[in-house]
Parts: sequence; C-alpha cells; structure tokens
Amino acid sequence: MPETLKRKPCNKPAIPPPRPTKQRKVADAPATSAQKLASTSSRIHLTLSDWISVYSFIDAHPHMTQLDIVRHFAALKTGALIFNQTTLSRKLRDRPKMEAWINDNPTALSSKRPRIVTCPQVERALVLWIKHMEDKGETVNGPMLQEKRKRFEEELEIPEEERLPGDGWIASFCKTYKILERERQRCQRVLAKYAARDRFNFDETALFPFCPPDHGLATKQMSGKKKDKFWVTVGLACNADGSEQLEPFLLENPGNHDASRTEVQSNVASIIGTTPRPG
Repeated sequence: MPETLKRKPCNKPAIPPPRPTKQRKVADAPATSAQKLASTSSRIHLTLSDWISVYSFIDAHPHMTQLDIVRHFAALKTGALIFNQTTLSRKLRDRPKMEAWINDNPTALSSKRPRIVTCPQVERALVLWIKHMEDKGETVNGPMLQEKRKRFEEELEIPEEERLPGDGWIASFCKTYKILERERQRCQRVLAKYAARDRFNFDETALFPFCPPDHGLATKQMSGKKKDKFWVTVGLACNADGSEQLEPFLLENPGNHDASRTEVQSNVASIIGTTPRPG
C-alpha cells in the first residue's frame, strides 16, 4: 500500500506584543514646560579627542576596573561619554593605532574614525601648493584644485583606478585642512583695518511688482490667477553696524527692452524712491 503523504502542520501565528498605551491629553489642560527624559543609546561613537581623555584618565587611575571606568564617564556632569566595557577593551587594544592618528590631519581629534586617503603623496602636494599660493597672495578655487590634482597624479604616475577625476573630494579636503577657516581669517585681518561703520555689504534681490499672492482668504472655492513673471532687480546696501543704510536702487534687466516694460520700471523706481541704474 503506497505511503500517504501528509502535509506539514502550519506554525502557530506569533502573538504580537501589546502596543504601548498612549496617554490621553486632558482637555483644557494648562501648558507645561516639563521635558521628557532623554533616552541615551548604548551605541554612541566617540571622537578621537574623547578616547584620548579616556586614556589619560586610565593612566591616572591604573587600579580602576574597566567597568568602573565605564560608570565614571557615564556619570560625568560636564558631559557623559556613553560606551560599554566591550568597546573600552577593544579601544585599549587599538590605543597605539589611535594615538598615531592624532597628527594625521588638523581635524583628526574631532573625527570619529580615521580618514582614508587613497594617495597621501598627492594630498600632501596639494596642501603645500595651497600654502605656496597663499604666501604669494593668490586666490585658489575648486576648479584650480581639481586641475592641480590631475597634474600631480600624472607627475607622480598614480594608477588610473586610484585617481579622483571628479570634484566630490574637494569639500572633504577643504574641511579636513580648514581651508575655509583660513580664508575667513584672511578676510577678518583685512576687515580689522576698517571701522564697522566703514564696512558695507551689498546684495541684490528680485522684485515681482505685479505677482499676486500664492494664497489668500475667501468664503468659497475660487479659481487661481495666472502669475505675472515680470521682475526687476533691486540692489540693497548697508554698513556693518547698521548706522547707514543706502537707498535701494534699481538695476535694469537686460531682457526687459520693451517700451512698456521700461515705463513699468520707471514706475517701480518711483514707488521705492530709486533711479534705474544699468546692470
């Protein structure tokens, strides 16, 4: 007699955990400034500076256990550093490697992991070239950096698979070597020669004089209006301490050559109390 095939019994459906009950809001309850307790996660990545402070504390207290060290930093009033004993043990094994990263780049202490550089010799050449250009008083921008990296890669015979042809690396490179901060410091040295009332800032903005509002108030559903795309450019300028604000002036747009548009510009200029100036 042939053996009868039996179907495997279905697994019992798992019972989902009960949903947490939401606390109902009391109607007309007064407002409160009470803050919820912050939930601290056990997976918080510390910076290299944080781990250096942990190493210094361990050197100063050699008889403390790793668990006591974890509890000590979790209860710091100046700012808790959350990590577990397993992470501390792993970081102690990597201590020589992590201490070698301190002088890797100017922002190493603020980073949470080592910065991977595909071609250190090219990056070093770029840093020296930027310093050389700064000493000469020349300005360096993104396209110049990209072209200079391309030339350095060719001169140093970097393999094609290791080259960076795009510009995605520029932002990380500038952030690592604080290039933007150095430019700000240079501008601050120039501005320090002048009083705040003598430093003027200028900006231009678009003005749509005939554009209707995007939405409004109504008692019933109404159809929208076609937006007028005509615009004029208005220049605004004032000094750093706000004691002197120049009158707004109108910049003529190259695309507005109609006689009617020119007349409209004159009307707009009379409204804001300015005279059109060539852009």
